[in-house]
Amino acid sequence: MLILNLTVLFFAGLREITKTNQVTLHFDKSLISLHDLVVCLIKKYSKLKEIVFQKISQKEIDDYLGNVTDFQITQVKFAKNRKILTDTTQNAVFSDGDTIAIFLPLMGG
Repeated sequence: MLILNLTVLFFAGLREITKTNQVTLHFDKSLISLHDLVVCLIKKYSKLKEIVFQKISQKEIDDYLGNVTDFQITQVKFAKNRKILTDTTQNAVFSDGDTIAIFLPLMGG
């Protein structure tokens, strides 16, 4: 059986929601998509759904969680092994040992 391990780091408000600064997730696949990761995290930390899908219609959320649609996630940012992901669609992929950071975009003022 293949085991893929990802370390997910949470920053700022996301850390408050998850009550942790990091979690290690295990998957029975050799690669997982951003979609797989988001669905897993929402199952584990249900309040993340409100942040990740802020200002998104319920239909789009349902489509995304049902793997029907492919849209950019813009309410949070992702970094893979310290590099910001510019493609935050379901097609971004991660492999064993990757570290994924999730944070809220910086707001100017």
